[in-house]
Amino acid sequence: MKQILYAFLLLMVLNLSLMAGPLSALYVTQWYNGNIAVIQGNQIINQWARSGNGEISIAVSDTVKTFGHSPSSPYNVGAQYTLNGTYTGTQYVKTSAVHNYTWDGTTDGQYNYTIDHYAAGSYAAGGVYRYDSNWSNPVHLFSTGQNDLSITYDPTNDSFWVSSWGAYTVRNYSRSGSLLSSFSTPYSHISALALDHADNTLWFTQGSNTFYQYSKSGTALSSVTISGITGNVYGAEFAYSVPEPAGLFFLGLAIAVFSFLRKK
Repeated sequence: MKQILYAFLLLMVLNLSLMAGPLSALYVTQWYNGNIAVIQGNQIINQWARSGNGEISIAVSDTVKTFGHSPSSPYNVGAQYTLNGTYTGTQYVKTSAVHNYTWDGTTDGQYNYTIDHYAAGSYAAGGVYRYDSNWSNPVHLFSTGQNDLSITYDPTNDSFWVSSWGAYTVRNYSRSGSLLSSFSTPYSHISALALDHADNTLWFTQGSNTFYQYSKSGTALSSVTISGITGNVYGAEFAYSVPEPAGLFFLGLAIAVFSFLRKK
């Protein structure tokens, strides 16, 4: 019985390892007005033209909601799409200069969030902002650091992962702004940070079409280059979902068994 279980878990892990790239669909914004692309595995599975202007920040739940890059026209208009890319007719206009230049977004299913890259307004150290689900009513939650660029929400501990443009690091903050953990990478400029809820791993780029996968403890796991991604990539998100405890348990068990068997 144990041999059968080990064989099953090994097969499961081998199948996962053969699938280069994200397990879940990753929604990616391509610079100001490039297409919005959806990647899974090692390829683009869908993409569509934008209906806003300056769309870089992105939050994904049951719909895709983008946000303008700056409060200045013409780069201040986000839009809403269905998960398959159909424009719903809804736009979101950024007007506040307090949360000036934002390059990435995330959601906890109730609110959207961004991080102020250029530390505009009175927050000299940059900061995480919370918005209503329609990108209105920005509220400053806590300060992080200048040149922080990307953000993604982690439902497993109600926290935010943040990456910097020029500092080689990825950091985990509580909702109140306490630093929970951090890890260093070989990459100085980290963008498009996103958490895949299917396997609880982080993905990011250096603004290009190569995506890097890391564990939340800072272990480099894999990388994949996606053909067809053009322009700089700064915003990316997986659809928000709360991971099933059983699914995470079996995935972790499978990885542990595979690691054990490799050492034999």
